[in-house]
Amino acid sequence: VTDEPGPYYVLVSKSTPYNTKQILEGVDSAIVVISDDAGNTDTLTKIIQGVYLTNTLQGVVGRRYLLEVRTEEKLYQAFSTMPPPVAIDSIGFDRSIGFDNRESLSADCFFRDPAGVANYYKVEANINGEKQPSNEASADRLWDGKFRNLFIPNDTLIAGDTLEVSLLMLDGKVFEYFNALEDVGGGFNQPAAPANPPTNIMPQTLGYFSAHSVSKKIAIVP
Repeated sequence: VTDEPGPYYVLVSKSTPYNTKQILEGVDSAIVVISDDAGNTDTLTKIIQGVYLTNTLQGVVGRRYLLEVRTEEKLYQAFSTMPPPVAIDSIGFDRSIGFDNRESLSADCFFRDPAGVANYYKVEANINGEKQPSNEASADRLWDGKFRNLFIPNDTLIAGDTLEVSLLMLDGKVFEYFNALEDVGGGFNQPAAPANPPTNIMPQTLGYFSAHSVSKKIAIVP
């Protein structure tokens, strides 16, 4: 759930044994409901196997959301509170020469961190409409209230690319999930050990539920 216009989606699937190549099996028969602390309730509609979409819900900053998924006679629940957004100040680009003497481009997202409150960030990017994979999340524990930059995930930027950057404001539990997920990945997509990241879903399972705000900025790579 975000502060952008819906619909929002929930993916429900069965887990598979660790280190298998089996495709996740979506669950068709789940009952999925999202409600908020303002009294709004939305029963989601299945659109394809395992994917459920909201019908009326609109995310609002500051509200606490409850996800309930009932499947195979089990009820799973998760709470998430949507933090206020932080505006992106600018997008910066840097050129460097690697050991192979090839030039590469990197990009950073600049913003002012709100002081006096714990904030948790995740940067997402689309290059020419293609989403860039990243699980990295950041906390402001060491730079509270400062002007800050975070790396924008990308494969290869070249001049003329259209870069759309989204700065997500997460709640603490969702940050813990992504932070652990990045650690488990070993930094190079190589798992350090077969362990599930902490989840805000009870009873514990693999996955997370997030209510987060979003700010965006678009730049053309110079």
